[in-house]
Amino acid sequence: MDLRKSTEPSKEHESNGYMIAERICKGLARWYAHQGKADEYDAVFLSFCKENEFEDEVMEGLLQDEVEENQLLDCFEDLDDFPFDPVNNPKDESAKKEVILNLIRGLADRSTNNSAYLQKGADSDDGKDDDDVKEPERPHSFKFTEEMLLHAMSTDTQNSQELILEPGKDRRNLVPPKLFDNPSHPIHSIGMLVMRMDEWRTGTIARGTGTVIARRGQIAYILTCAHNIVRVEQNLVTEEWTKKKYDQICFMTRSNYGDTASGGYGSSVLDRFEVTESIYHPMYFNPKKGDINIYDIGILKVNDRNNRLSGFKLLKMRSSQNKRGKVVGFPLMYQFNKTTAMVEMSGKLKYKKAKTMTWTKSLITYPIDTTGGQSGSPIIAVGKEDVIGVHTKGNMMDNFGVYLNKEKIKWVNRETGKMFIF
Repeated sequence: MDLRKSTEPSKEHESNGYMIAERICKGLARWYAHQGKADEYDAVFLSFCKENEFEDEVMEGLLQDEVEENQLLDCFEDLDDFPFDPVNNPKDESAKKEVILNLIRGLADRSTNNSAYLQKGADSDDGKDDDDVKEPERPHSFKFTEEMLLHAMSTDTQNSQELILEPGKDRRNLVPPKLFDNPSHPIHSIGMLVMRMDEWRTGTIARGTGTVIARRGQIAYILTCAHNIVRVEQNLVTEEWTKKKYDQICFMTRSNYGDTASGGYGSSVLDRFEVTESIYHPMYFNPKKGDINIYDIGILKVNDRNNRLSGFKLLKMRSSQNKRGKVVGFPLMYQFNKTTAMVEMSGKLKYKKAKTMTWTKSLITYPIDTTGGQSGSPIIAVGKEDVIGVHTKGNMMDNFGVYLNKEKIKWVNRETGKMFIF
């Protein structure tokens, strides 16, 4: 059915009747700018809606139409020119239309928590409380299936924007298989995380890395980054921040190294544990600024009834400032191919102070290659078995992580009941 109106709107009606179209148009402008294509958007969506007389009442109906019948998509003549998120770039025409329509629907609703949001970082905290920000309720209980785990281990979805620092050259190495032959080696404490969320703009599955740092009875405690636990996003229209925890998280470790050529897991070498509780640092999220990089750490709890996580030596946590360190974790890509391998790379460490009340050293930067999936990886002091930081993000100059200073180790001690030495 053609929803275009035949009557000519008055000037007064025109200014008041296109509020939804104007809201979407402003959001699209921000989306284009976020993708580095601000100069390619010229309020075309609002012009398109006014030309076809898609006033608010009509828009409400159009936003409910299915993808193949939706007239709003006619605004985008060449889908290949639309600035899709490079993290989740749809391949076929139907998928492209669906992504665009979901974005439009999200922009039309000021209270939405879907594709209208962008994850955006912040580097300081203004100290204000976030009690006014409500966290969506978790859905019904869900169990990871073998099919979902295998998909997660080969997915293109990544959980942050870490970088290979030298274009075209991946300098990381596979963790030597011989380390896995020793069942007590602490390398067994490092595992892959698979996170699932019911509604998320980049898909339902993401990956990260975590490290078993403590055990109390049948409970194992896993150190990771906060953004492997909770997602922080900003509404494109209202500029408001929101947070939502992943609905399910699974921790997986190798029971042996498996296929050393590809670093493949294979279902026969999987030990997997569903996370029963997740905690992130209380200073991580700020309702005005979003995620706080210097507090991007969290703790996961899993139930280890069969003591599968008790046969190896644990890495220690210390706030020492070693000159060299290595990042060990599970990237999605290794040598520019999909992988489930554990990789490592070492480099020189620099310790950065942040704008906190005490100006304490809070971040570690390093010229170490990382890619998506390594968020949450331990930063280990070279020549020791000390975890001194948690890898989180990167930029064009350096990758970086949270430094485990005394403040953060005290927090970990409180949450795990462990007494790690400062």
